[in-house]
Amino acid sequence: KDNRYNLELVFSPVLASGRDTALAGATVALTDGVGGAERSAASPAMRAHSQRDWFAWDADASISFPGLLSDSGDVLNAGGRAARESSLAAQGWVHASAGVNLQFGAFGLTHSTQWDSFSVQRGEARLLVNFGRHSELVAYSLMRGQLILGAGVRILAASVLSVDGASTLLSLGGAAPEIGATWMPTNQPYRLSATARAPIALNIDLGARSGNVAESKSLILPEGIRQPWEVDFGMAYQLGPHPMNIGWDNPHDGPVTPIDPAKLARTHATMMLSVRVLGSNAEAVSVLGFAEQVKDGSASVTFAPHLALETEPWSNVVKIRTGTYLEPARLLGSTPRPHFTAGLETRLAYIDIFSFLKGFDLGLQAYIDTAPRYTNIGGFFTVWK
Repeated sequence: KDNRYNLELVFSPVLASGRDTALAGATVALTDGVGGAERSAASPAMRAHSQRDWFAWDADASISFPGLLSDSGDVLNAGGRAARESSLAAQGWVHASAGVNLQFGAFGLTHSTQWDSFSVQRGEARLLVNFGRHSELVAYSLMRGQLILGAGVRILAASVLSVDGASTLLSLGGAAPEIGATWMPTNQPYRLSATARAPIALNIDLGARSGNVAESKSLILPEGIRQPWEVDFGMAYQLGPHPMNIGWDNPHDGPVTPIDPAKLARTHATMMLSVRVLGSNAEAVSVLGFAEQVKDGSASVTFAPHLALETEPWSNVVKIRTGTYLEPARLLGSTPRPHFTAGLETRLAYIDIFSFLKGFDLGLQAYIDTAPRYTNIGGFFTVWK
């Protein structure tokens, strides 16, 4: 009836890199480099065992199609409402991620981008939603890499377009800081990590109003975007001869004891557990609620537990991943939804064609995330670690 509501663009399924998706988003304490940017602000300075030089780098990219193999494409977990209003289901959802991580001694820098695009049918009209999440992070490792502190900013940019009218209904953008820390004691089989993200609050200039209500294409527009605060807690524990935490010595500080990663045992089974807490958001409306013009957001704090296991049964050739998590109910009328995930990564070949970069092992990964009314499959090339 009026503009006193805010648009919430929170997608509670794990929409992230291939490894993070295969491990059910439980990687808060484990991921390093590009893959960790979505879960831990300390990830830029975390080094894989193979990254012993003063300068190291990592790159990753993936593409997936959430909801492609399910009947309703209920990516937003609308529950029975999605079944009743099948025309409101998100359609043609595409998720892509890419990023790069650069490490200079104890410092690490990461740029990561997550991009989503999908449409929602509204009567005879169709709305196209584009949503980008960008992480710009910097981290520093202390005590030979045992304690890592990180900070940065998360940036959100979104647009909602009327496809038939070829017009932009909403164009939104905002940013907020985040901080995090990871504790990974040398020669111990465990890690602990936590990251906190501030809420994003952005008011929209609605311009001229008719009868004190701003609308476009018969849609009453929101007065702002409110992304709730987030906190990620995580821990990881490893079994097997493969060392989990190896101290890193800066070669610029003097002679160091050499470690040949190729000679380290790789057999392991790593268990991960994490919890993501999402803050409340009063007067929130989802993308579906915007299309249907109903207030459907939840004003409650939600909790999402994540559990996963990673093994490498064929040393330096194949990694197997599996996990599960409980997706929170962010929309009124929906219920928490269990997910089951799996993934496979294989080492392909050693690549050494760039004269300005050290050679690396190329890997190929594939993953799946399945739940009631939802399936996400994808895969891409990655740097094998």
